[in-house]
Order: sequence, then C-alpha cells, then structure tokens
Amino acid sequence: KTFDAVSKLVSRRAQLYQPRYGSYRASSSFLLEGSASIINRSLDLKASASSMSMNIEAGRANSVAPNLGEMTVAGAASIALDSDEFNDNPCMTHFLLLMDKISERSFHLTKDGSMPAWMVEVKNALEHFHPDQKRTNDIKARLFAAKLMINGSIRHPELFQLHAKEFFGAFFSKDTGLTSILMKQGMCLDKIVGSFNYPLKEVCLFWSSWIITDDDVKTPVFDVASIDTSNQTSAWHFVVELMKVCPHAETAVRRSNIEILTIFIQKWRRVATADSMKQAVLIILAYLNLNVAKGEEGDAEANTRVEVCNFTGIQILNSFIAHENDRQGQGSSRLQLVDLKALFDLLMKKYIVAGVSTNKENRRFSSRKMLIPASHICGHLVANTRSWLSTDGSRNEKAVEQCDLMLKSFREKIKSFDNKVDQAIFMCNSASAADPALASEFLQSVALNNVVRLHGEFQCLSLEIVLAHLYHLCHESWKDSQFQGPTHDKNREAALQIWNEISPHFRKLVEKHDEQLQLLALRLISGRGGDGNRRLAGNTGREGFLAFLKMQEIHDRVPDFIVLLQSTFEQHRNEACRYHYYLLVMDLRGLCTQGANIGEQDIYWQLAAGCNDPSDRIQSSILQ
Repeated sequence: KTFDAVSKLVSRRAQLYQPRYGSYRASSSFLLEGSASIINRSLDLKASASSMSMNIEAGRANSVAPNLGEMTVAGAASIALDSDEFNDNPCMTHFLLLMDKISERSFHLTKDGSMPAWMVEVKNALEHFHPDQKRTNDIKARLFAAKLMINGSIRHPELFQLHAKEFFGAFFSKDTGLTSILMKQGMCLDKIVGSFNYPLKEVCLFWSSWIITDDDVKTPVFDVASIDTSNQTSAWHFVVELMKVCPHAETAVRRSNIEILTIFIQKWRRVATADSMKQAVLIILAYLNLNVAKGEEGDAEANTRVEVCNFTGIQILNSFIAHENDRQGQGSSRLQLVDLKALFDLLMKKYIVAGVSTNKENRRFSSRKMLIPASHICGHLVANTRSWLSTDGSRNEKAVEQCDLMLKSFREKIKSFDNKVDQAIFMCNSASAADPALASEFLQSVALNNVVRLHGEFQCLSLEIVLAHLYHLCHESWKDSQFQGPTHDKNREAALQIWNEISPHFRKLVEKHDEQLQLLALRLISGRGGDGNRRLAGNTGREGFLAFLKMQEIHDRVPDFIVLLQSTFEQHRNEACRYHYYLLVMDLRGLCTQGANIGEQDIYWQLAAGCNDPSDRIQSSILQ
C-alpha cells in the first residue's frame, strides 16, 4: 500500500517535471510512458482520490506519505547515477528512493518467502508478455524495469537475491527473454559492431554478480543447476548466442566482451548438452575459418572484419579450453576428441606458420598477434586430448593415436621454421606454458641449445621452457609416489642431466644485469611460481632442481653457489629478485636440517640479514 501511494506521488511529480524538461519529454516520451508501465496497477492514474485516501489510511500511511514526499525532494540529490536515457528519467530517482525505504523496513521479505506484490509488478514489466494486462510489454518498458532492478541492487544487493530463480526466465528465455531481444541484431559473422550493446552488457554484469563468488566456498546467489531442464537449456543457448555478438573493432571493447562471456562459459557450461556444445564449437570454427582476401580482390574494411573475427575465435576458444582439464568425467560438457582434433589441425595449418618477413621485429609483432595465442591453445588441446587417454579405467586407443599425431605435428612445425629460431621459441614457450608435459619435446632442440647462444627475451623464453619441464618432472614424481620410488628415480636422472648442461652457465645467468633472467635462474633452483608460492597442490616440500639434487651435487658444479647468490641478491635493487632469493635460502636451510651442512653457517647469516630487508613481505616470510 505504501508502494501504491508513493507511486501515484511519483506520477504527479513526473508531470511537474514536464515544463522543465520540455525538449526532453518531446525527444524521449517513451521513457516516461515506459516507466509508467513498470508497475501498471500502482500507476493507475484513474484511481479516485477517495480510493487513494482509503489505501493510505488502511496502511496507517498518513505519517509515512509526507516523510516519503520529503525524501523525494531532499534525497534526490544523494543518488548518483550514470547519465543515460533511463537514469535521466525523472521517475528513476523516485523509485530508487522508494527502494531505500523498502530495504530499510524489510518490505522485500514476506512470511511465506513468496515474492512481495511490488516485486511482482517489476517482474511483470520485465516479462515479454504481461500476465495481468494480457499484452506484450514494450521493449523500452522492459529495459527501464531492468535498469531499475540493477540500480536498486547496487544500492541494496539483498532486495532481489532471494528470488533470482524467478527472474531468470524474464532475462534469459530462449526466444522472449530480454537478452534474446537485445541480441536479435546478431553478428552473423558479417559485421564488426554486433549487438553486445550497453544494455546487454549491463544485464550480463548484473547477473555475473549473482553467479560468481569471492571464493569457492561461498554459495552463489544463483546456481544454474538449481533450475529446471528447460531453463538450463535456455541458459546455455544464451551463452552460444552471446558468442556471436562478441567481435568488435576496438580491442579493449572486444576484450571486455570476452571476459563477460568467459564468466558465463565457466559457470553455466555444466548444463550444456553434447549438441549444444557442438554448436559452440561450430561457431568458433566459423570465426577461425574466415580468410583475408588477397590481391586486387582484397578489401581493407572486409579484411579488418575478418581479422577481428579471427581474433575473437582465438579468444573464445581460449575461454573454453582454459579449465578443460578440470572437467574430466563431466560427460557432454567436455570437448570431444573429434572437436579437439579439428581445432588443433586448423590452428596448426592456418595460424602457427613461419612469418614471411625477414625483419625480426616484424616477425615478433605478427607472432604476438596470432602465433603465440594459437600455440598456447594448441598446448591446451594436447593436454585435453591426453586427459582422454584413460576413460573408465581402460586405455583409449583413439586418444593415444590422436595424441601421437599432435606431438608429431609439433615436431614437424619446428622443422618448418627453418632458421626463424625466434618464432620457434615463441611457439614452444607458449605451448609448454599451457602443457608442461610438452616441454620435453622442445627441451633439447629448442631450449637448451639456445639458453647460452641467445640473449635478452629469447634467452628468458628458453629458460621458461626448461622451467616448465622441471615442473612436469616434479608433478610426475609427486603424483606417482610423492618423490619416492622408480618414477622419482628416473626423473632425478633426467633433472641431473639438465643441471649438468645448465650449471656451467649458471654464474653468467645470475651475474648478468637482466632482472628477468636472474629471477628465472632463481626459480630454476627453487621451482616456485612467479608469485613465490609452491606450484604443486598439497606439496610443502621442495620443487625445481632442489626436488631432485643434493646440496653436494649443486656445489660440485657451482663451488661457491651460496656465496654467489649472497653477493648478487642480498642488496639487489629489485624487490622480487630479493624475495625469491630469500625463499630459496629458506629452502636451502631445509636441506641443511636433513644433514647437508655445506654452507649452513652462510645460510643462517643470510636469513638474519633478510630480517633487516626494507621489504615487509620478505621480513614476514623469514620471521614466519
């Protein structure tokens, strides 16, 4: 009843705005009309004054209405909204002020947990077909209702959360949902500016706040698994359709579109069926298969559109496969072997190719555009194929054969780069970053041969391949027997062989005035990630070379190993280098407690010096 009374007050106040906003109403009259249709019964201007008085008295609102009236005047200035057609509508501020009172007095809650009457009116305005008035809602009224809901939730997140499932259909129904209407003017792969427009993006961001949480422990506001099968089908259909409107000529806009899409892919993918997953793969293949016209037939604008679609296909595919390894055994929502092979072959044939330019800078620029991301995705595709090697406890021969063919393709691709070592390193580094098991394929031919021969960026990239291989050895030893048994013994021999090749050049790597290279040299020994944390889940021991080598074996190849580290890093200007140095010293201290007392006194002195380091995180790490 309060809502009914104040809604009429809002209507009268909106009329008072007409002289002031004369040109505004002339150009955007649909907004005021649309806002009136949001709560059709509440804005019934035909209601008599006596009826309104009865409603107010029945709800003991004689004192409430004046307070709310004062609030609409005095409190309007306190609401800060982005300027757009819907927020500029004079009714928007009054509805939001009313929602402040609704939240303050918990009018969004009911005893039986049902949706309160005022919220039903908002929902009815969002629906394609208004259930009370037996007519189709105008899209402008639906957009205003959505904007009202978004603005209200920003101010009071609790208002609509309890009824998120009931609002799902209004937003995501397959043909009549608000998002479906907004995407009607889709890409169809022949335009750059699709219909990933401002209202659609706002709706997506609003719902993303309901489907993601700060951590994996908390329960999201909306769980797609809690709705019925037909709505689950609509959810994944929305994701597939959203893929069609992601391309945009502006890189920043396209990246934003993909980031939003990625949230829905990761959270709603589990309800996908085999057929709907196939539709998603076909859209990605359509993006990737578009070709730039060459020669006189080439049109600059058309070629730009094709390149935008190619980029979009690469980025969407990356969103799909980034967490694919975590989906083993999840049935229809996995990428099937035939799809993995089709995507891998296309990327290898079209995107992982040697640059035609003889200029290294030009090749470096073109590599970063396509070769590097395509190689990274191919690495993921190999890892995903490897996850099919064993299904239901039995060996999948088809997956074994397909995996062997993929590895063969990588070897042949390295040979095809001929003397373009830079591009070969780009490809191998990106692929091994996605799948560390691939690093063994590139270790000798690409990485170790170029660690000393090359300089700068490419020397760092070569070391990263070695680091990826060491991580793979650690992962195998930990997973198989927690650094014990025959697997660990075999991996220890492999690690020792790599150390014998790296150690003669270790001093040069450390003393070189290249902070990135020095950081990688430290991480080779400690095996830690770039953030300083252990990379193996559940492992509290050592990684990297320290997982396989004894202190004596390190000192045999680099006699003044500890002194070398101290003289180089104790006063290093780069905080990250000092941080990783002290983490390594703490790991070395662990070796000393196991009987390897070489340099033990120096290690304790270095830890004591670290307590006086200007970095807070270094001090706290040592003290802990």
